Amino acid sequence: MLKSSKRWRWAFTCKVSMPHPKQLTEEPRTEMRAAGLPSVRALLIALIAIQVALGGCKRYDEAVWTEEVKLHDGRMILIERRARRQPSGFPAAPRGRELEVELRYSEMNVVWRGDGTSSPLSFEIFDGTPFLVLVPRDPAFCSGKPDEAPLALYFKWNGSNWTEIGASSLATERALANLFERYWGHGPSDDAKGRVSWLEKATRDGFSASAPNSVRDWYAKFGITCALYRAYR
Repeated sequence: MLKSSKRWRWAFTCKVSMPHPKQLTEEPRTEMRAAGLPSVRALLIALIAIQVALGGCKRYDEAVWTEEVKLHDGRMILIERRARRQPSGFPAAPRGRELEVELRYSEMNVVWRGDGTSSPLSFEIFDGTPFLVLVPRDPAFCSGKPDEAPLALYFKWNGSNWTEIGASSLATERALANLFERYWGHGPSDDAKGRVSWLEKATRDGFSASAPNSVRDWYAKFGITCALYRAYR
């Protein structure tokens, strides 16, 4: 079961602890003046300057946007999304690995959060029930699976959590590959932001806005299977 209550773990911010002025008594102030040391006022100003400078040293890039998502029945809904990644990779990649991903459909109080080890491909609604398809990025997913196994995880919303299901429980020939894939740009200025239209997504991801791929056809067209991972081992 994939729980939706997992909290974000933003662990890449810098913080400086600064003493409260009342913690500095008059006695140490006098001793500091006698020793020719900077005044408490000067030290506090310096500490504040350091805190302000380091306040911006976040170790991630963030993209926040709302995208239009077309469902299999022709309806267009709005999905709120957020993603964070390391600003650079090792040893010289221009962008680093993804750290956190969030997808939210407020109309049904549905939310999914991930740690960057999988990528959302499809969000669909059948008979009032949301379904989600993820593309796992961890090669361990293919352990014990044949080469032709698709890199796919399927989930069904049960009202409060996501429950993993088998591929046969989702009409993959009808469900659309409808979520934004290329939301990261060459740099932060090119990352997704604001409201992203269905046509804009189609242009950037390279699919037909009028005839998008079904989930089944997407996997068949691009060959996203365990064989792909094994080819790069």
